[in-house]
Amino acid sequence: MAADRSADLATEEARDDRAFYLVAVMAAIVATLAYLPVGALVAMLAFWAFEVPLHSLLTFGGQIHIVAGLALWWGLAYLPSLLYATICLRT
Repeated sequence: MAADRSADLATEEARDDRAFYLVAVMAAIVATLAYLPVGALVAMLAFWAFEVPLHSLLTFGGQIHIVAGLALWWGLAYLPSLLYATICLRT
Protein backbone atom coordinates (compact mmCIF):
# COMPACT_ATOMS: atom_id res chain seq x y z
CA MET A 1 0.00 0.00 0.00
CA ALA A 2 2.83 2.41 0.80
CA ALA A 3 4.47 1.53 -2.51
CA ASP A 4 1.26 2.44 -4.37
CA ARG A 5 1.08 5.74 -2.56
CA SER A 6 4.70 6.60 -3.39
CA ALA A 7 4.16 5.57 -7.02
CA ASP A 8 1.11 7.83 -7.23
CA LEU A 9 3.09 10.67 -5.70
CA ALA A 10 5.94 10.15 -8.16
CA THR A 11 3.47 10.15 -11.07
CA GLU A 12 1.86 13.33 -9.77
CA GLU A 13 5.25 15.05 -9.43
CA ALA A 14 6.21 13.98 -12.95
CA ARG A 15 2.92 15.40 -14.24
CA ASP A 16 3.61 18.71 -12.45
CA ASP A 17 7.13 18.87 -13.90
CA ARG A 18 5.82 18.15 -17.38
CA ALA A 19 3.20 20.88 -17.01
CA PHE A 20 5.91 23.36 -16.01
CA TYR A 21 7.97 22.49 -19.09
CA LEU A 22 4.92 22.79 -21.33
CA VAL A 23 4.22 26.26 -19.97
CA ALA A 24 7.85 27.31 -20.44
CA VAL A 25 7.97 26.01 -24.03
CA MET A 26 4.62 27.56 -24.93
CA ALA A 27 5.76 30.89 -23.51
CA ALA A 28 9.01 30.71 -25.51
CA ILE A 29 7.06 30.04 -28.71
CA VAL A 30 4.64 32.91 -28.06
CA ALA A 31 7.48 35.30 -27.18
CA THR A 32 9.39 34.35 -30.32
CA LEU A 33 6.34 34.77 -32.56
CA ALA A 34 5.41 38.13 -31.01
CA TYR A 35 8.99 39.41 -30.90
CA LEU A 36 9.28 40.82 -34.40
CA PRO A 37 5.85 42.49 -34.89
CA VAL A 38 5.68 43.91 -31.36
CA GLY A 39 9.31 45.01 -31.54
CA ALA A 40 8.70 46.75 -34.86
CA LEU A 41 5.67 48.52 -33.40
CA VAL A 42 7.64 49.64 -30.33
CA ALA A 43 10.53 50.81 -32.51
CA MET A 44 8.25 52.83 -34.79
CA LEU A 45 6.41 54.34 -31.84
CA ALA A 46 9.66 55.23 -30.07
CA PHE A 47 11.03 56.85 -33.22
CA TRP A 48 7.90 58.79 -34.11
CA ALA A 49 7.01 59.93 -30.59
CA PHE A 50 10.44 60.44 -29.03
CA GLU A 51 12.85 60.32 -32.00
CA VAL A 52 14.79 57.42 -30.48
CA PRO A 53 17.00 55.72 -33.10
CA LEU A 54 16.67 51.96 -33.50
CA HIS A 55 20.26 51.30 -32.41
CA SER A 56 19.75 53.23 -29.18
CA LEU A 57 16.53 51.37 -28.51
CA LEU A 58 18.14 47.96 -29.02
CA THR A 59 21.26 48.75 -27.01
CA PHE A 60 19.46 50.62 -24.21
CA GLY A 61 21.18 53.88 -25.10
CA GLY A 62 24.48 52.26 -26.02
CA GLN A 63 24.94 50.67 -22.59
CA ILE A 64 25.08 47.06 -23.81
CA HIS A 65 26.03 45.18 -26.97
CA ILE A 66 23.33 44.88 -29.62
CA VAL A 67 23.17 41.06 -29.35
CA ALA A 68 22.73 41.30 -25.59
CA GLY A 69 20.09 43.96 -26.19
CA LEU A 70 18.17 41.68 -28.52
CA ALA A 71 18.34 38.88 -25.97
CA LEU A 72 17.19 41.24 -23.22
CA TRP A 73 14.26 42.47 -25.32
CA TRP A 74 13.31 38.83 -25.98
CA GLY A 75 13.45 38.19 -22.23
CA LEU A 76 11.17 41.16 -21.67
CA ALA A 77 8.75 39.69 -24.22
CA TYR A 78 9.01 36.30 -22.49
CA LEU A 79 7.62 37.53 -19.15
CA PRO A 80 4.10 38.44 -20.36
CA SER A 81 4.15 35.37 -22.60
CA LEU A 82 4.82 33.23 -19.55
CA LEU A 83 1.81 34.74 -17.81
CA TYR A 84 -0.30 34.15 -20.94
CA ALA A 85 0.82 30.53 -21.23
CA THR A 86 0.09 29.89 -17.55
CA ILE A 87 -3.42 31.26 -17.90
CA CYS A 88 -4.04 29.26 -21.08
CA LEU A 89 -2.80 26.01 -19.56
CA ARG A 90 -5.01 26.35 -16.49
CA THR A 91 -8.18 26.68 -18.58
